Amino acid sequence: MYLAPSILTADFANLGQQVRAAEQAGAEWMHLDVMDGHFVPNMSFGAMVCAGVKQSCAIPCEAHLMVSNPDPYLKDYAAAGMKRLIVHVEACEHLYSTLQQIKALGMQAGVALNPLTPLGLLEEALPLLDLVLIMSVEPGFGGQAFIPAALGRIRRMRQMLDAIGSSAQIEVDGGVNVSTIRQVREAGADIVVVGSAVYSPKYSVAEGIARLRTAMRGEVHRHTNTAALMQACAQQITDIARQAITERGVCHLALSGGNTPKQLYSTLASAQWHGQLDWTRIHVWLSDERNVPSAHADSNFNSANMALIQPCGIPAQNVHRVQTELGAAAAAAAYEAELVAQLGASPTPPVFDLILLGMGDDGHTASLFPGTLATLPAERLVVAHRTEKLNAERITFTPKLINAAREAMFLVSGASKAAMLERVLNGPYRPNDLPAQIVVPAKLSWQVWVNE
Repeated sequence: MYLAPSILTADFANLGQQVRAAEQAGAEWMHLDVMDGHFVPNMSFGAMVCAGVKQSCAIPCEAHLMVSNPDPYLKDYAAAGMKRLIVHVEACEHLYSTLQQIKALGMQAGVALNPLTPLGLLEEALPLLDLVLIMSVEPGFGGQAFIPAALGRIRRMRQMLDAIGSSAQIEVDGGVNVSTIRQVREAGADIVVVGSAVYSPKYSVAEGIARLRTAMRGEVHRHTNTAALMQACAQQITDIARQAITERGVCHLALSGGNTPKQLYSTLASAQWHGQLDWTRIHVWLSDERNVPSAHADSNFNSANMALIQPCGIPAQNVHRVQTELGAAAAAAAYEAELVAQLGASPTPPVFDLILLGMGDDGHTASLFPGTLATLPAERLVVAHRTEKLNAERITFTPKLINAAREAMFLVSGASKAAMLERVLNGPYRPNDLPAQIVVPAKLSWQVWVNE
């Protein structure tokens, strides 16, 4: 999801510097709120200021015209270098004509809707649009609280656009901050306008954008080589386990399969790290498993057993493997029952201290592959399903169980995953296509090395 800082709350005495600071911090758009004192009570600035902002940055700028009868001013904003022009459906007497003029001037066309304006008013216009702006506050004032009903409006607009095969983006404006940005992303927004969450006397522009990124996708830690990645992951797991043991006397850790996690398990079992934990107080589980015998070379349990469980001397009663000998469906049901018996399931799902996850080149995580999320029973914690891509059966934790964890950690390694990682972290929220995006526990971190 892209960030579009609004300069409405910026320091206008240092506007050029403020704009450049947002660009340098990674903002993808600049959002310029133009208000006329008639359509909305306040007045702000016009095309000349917009032109100055465009000259101060290389990222695209969009002008949001909160003005009555915007048609006479469209050429001014094209001349100011605006990439996109957004008008209000409530302010346009002849919306079709206005949109045609915007397009003819070489700009992308967007339409905004106030919080109580019916979405259906745009139904016929959707094929003409590049963007729909959902107002999540009343327009005209910065710093307002987010209106929760906007989340449902975002979801419904996403359904409307998908139904006609539109590539138009959804932007959300108003009250987006570290407390609301994740919900907005999950509802289906592609872009968020952020004002006081970026331009604040409490922190720098770079800090404001970093706070939003962390709230949206979790903390991302990038490393320069495999050794650094392994050390960072081992330290994080050790810290989490120690805290869990101190607070609750035991740590429940869900492991992941794959070659990179196997390296991590060997690191944890090494002389440097083995002695830093009381492994008799750690219970290990598998977040997913292949439907093969537990001694099979492809078994995630076998990999963890050889690299971590046996070398660290984890007691047999603390080791929870998937009983694949029962068959995939029965094994999933048995594993879910074991989870509930060990960790409880009322009033919330069982809570792991840490779930370790990987991400595939296609954006899958655990054994949640693209196109499979919609088929998962909402009430289940562990399911078995056939992965057509691999022509194989898998047993996997469901999003319901994963997102109940106190913390989840992605371990991502390899240059081939760089492009997918960018899509998952910063692209539109499309979890059915990119299942890794569905992971949103209370605390989420990414340990990453994608350089070769």
